[in-house]
Amino acid sequence: AGTSSEAGEAQCSACGAGSFPSLSAGECISCPAGSYYDPDSGCVSSSAGYRINDDKNGEEPCPVGTFSPVGALACTACQLGYYASSGAASCTQTRAGFNATSDKSGEEECPVGTYSHAGDSACSACEPGYFAPAGSRACTKANAGYKTAVARWRESSLTAVLRTRIAAAPWTS
Repeated sequence: AGTSSEAGEAQCSACGAGSFPSLSAGECISCPAGSYYDPDSGCVSSSAGYRINDDKNGEEPCPVGTFSPVGALACTACQLGYYASSGAASCTQTRAGFNATSDKSGEEECPVGTYSHAGDSACSACEPGYFAPAGSRACTKANAGYKTAVARWRESSLTAVLRTRIAAAPWTS
C-alpha cells in the first residue's frame, strides 16, 4: 500500500491493503481479486498452491488438504478420495488399496480385511468368506475348506463365551 492525495491537499492519506496510489488521479486503486500489491512489481497474482495473506501484501501456502490454482482468492479443500501437501496446486487421487489420511495430507494403506479402488473415500470391509492383505485393491474368496481370519476369530470368540457360560452354569456342579 502507498499514499495518495487530491490536487492541492497538504498531506497524503494511506491506501488500504491490496491497493496502490494512482499517479494521475490522486486516488487509491485496488489490485484485482486474487492478487496483492508489491511496491516493486505492482499487482501480482497469487501463485498456484498459495493464497493472498490477510494483509493483502503477499501470499502464503495453502494448508495440507487444500489447493489453489494461479490467481485464486482462497484455497479449496480436496474432495473425498484426494489429498494434498502444503502449497499444492492440485489434489492427488488416492491409489487403489489406499485412502486419504484424516487431515488429507497424504495417503495410507488400507488395513487387513479391507480394500479400496483408486479415489475411494474410505477402505471397505471384505464380505464374509473373503480376505484381503493390507493395501488391497480387492478381496479374495477363501478356498473351500478354509476360513478367513475373521471367521476363525468369531468362531474362537463364540467358543470361549460358550465354555465360560457352561462352566458357570448351575447344572455342571
